[in-house]
Amino acid sequence: MDFDSNNVQIMSISNKRAREIRVALVTIAACMYVIALFKSTTYSASTMACLNQPNGIFNGGAIFMTAVTILFFYGSFFTVLDFDQPMPILICILLCAIVIGLGVHYYFRCFEINKEISTNLNEGSAIQSLYSQYSQLMEGVKPISRCLTYHTGDYYKNRNTKCVAIEGCLTSGTASCDENKGAKLVDFYVASSHQSCVAPLSSGSGNYVSTEMLKTVLNAGARFVDFDIFAHISDNEVVPVVRSDLNNEESHNYILLEEIWETIDNYGFPDSHGDPLFVHLNLRTNNVEIADKIAESFTKSIGGQHLLDVRYSYKAKKSIAREPICKFFNKVILVVTGDTSHTLLDELVNLHTSHNARILTAEKARTPVNPRSFAFSNQNKFTIVRPEIYDTNTNPEDAWTHGCQAFMMNYWNLGTLMKNHCAFFKEASYVMKDFPLQENRITATVKKQRKQKV
Repeated sequence: MDFDSNNVQIMSISNKRAREIRVALVTIAACMYVIALFKSTTYSASTMACLNQPNGIFNGGAIFMTAVTILFFYGSFFTVLDFDQPMPILICILLCAIVIGLGVHYYFRCFEINKEISTNLNEGSAIQSLYSQYSQLMEGVKPISRCLTYHTGDYYKNRNTKCVAIEGCLTSGTASCDENKGAKLVDFYVASSHQSCVAPLSSGSGNYVSTEMLKTVLNAGARFVDFDIFAHISDNEVVPVVRSDLNNEESHNYILLEEIWETIDNYGFPDSHGDPLFVHLNLRTNNVEIADKIAESFTKSIGGQHLLDVRYSYKAKKSIAREPICKFFNKVILVVTGDTSHTLLDELVNLHTSHNARILTAEKARTPVNPRSFAFSNQNKFTIVRPEIYDTNTNPEDAWTHGCQAFMMNYWNLGTLMKNHCAFFKEASYVMKDFPLQENRITATVKKQRKQKV
């Protein structure tokens, strides 16, 4: 009796331990599954990029997720059915261990996927080919700083918007700048790029960004560049990064914002081209820490000679858009869409789309409710326009007819509309608007004189 009782007790203990092992197996698998999901959405460049990255015949993220899923359901299966045959269990666990080993190896390679993607894009032929095409199309583009009559104000007195080049001893528009009569920023159309880092890859291959594409855009003469800013966790630290968002699809990789500033500092102001450079940051996060880090990296990375002082803040009494363009040669004009209140970034913004600038869709710019009033407002307010379809281009002519200054184009799509855009800016990256779309300065002067007499 005692012997049987001992056997029953031993079997009970054995079954209890077996159940404990199975429960532990399921728990470990569940934890690994949660960790895998967390890692793939937080630390890799993107979930899709990691799970879709090929590694020979293996796919790292997919193998890892599959392995922990198999382990989880095997453990659940054996626990629920109380399956007590050791050999099948050992075989299943061995197979799971092999798959997990492969998965872990390739999954951790996914941590380097962002660097690998960037390297492949930068060294690939697609962007290099586009760079070459733009170099041919835009050969001969000259800076607006050479147009003497724009900066002295004589163009308005002579009623002639044609650029009259500087001659003689003057070497730049800065030397001839008349702060009262010089042509204002709002008086020009500016060659503008939308999502300026998007790579020119074929449809269906995914959405990617590259600093080499930004170099191409700058080389093509764009003086308004545009970036979507996201918060990204790297090494347990939140950092600002640039990713594109086309047709509700975020890019599979990202670029550190510091790399963007370095590219602008190195390539944004070549010796032959010192025209003002608008940099538009579309904040896709409300993280205050991110806004502060944007400000810190901007002032640290952009050379001091390219920074504007605080008197040109978007909160200033007179908007920078109404200042003469000749005051901003070799300067970065910072434009922001998004909340910057109570941040360091707020002190650096020159144009804010909720204050002294605005950003519209192409449809709204093409068919405003009151076209006359809209065109009149564009004499003093800086208007940015987004294309209708992000992966193609939209005709900017209607928006230009209403005086919109910055119609953003998709430079990665060099089709007919983009070539027409290049032809429009063939002579210079800034093209002066017709007189009816500029503020009537003669009338304004007369009104001021009459007011003084009273």
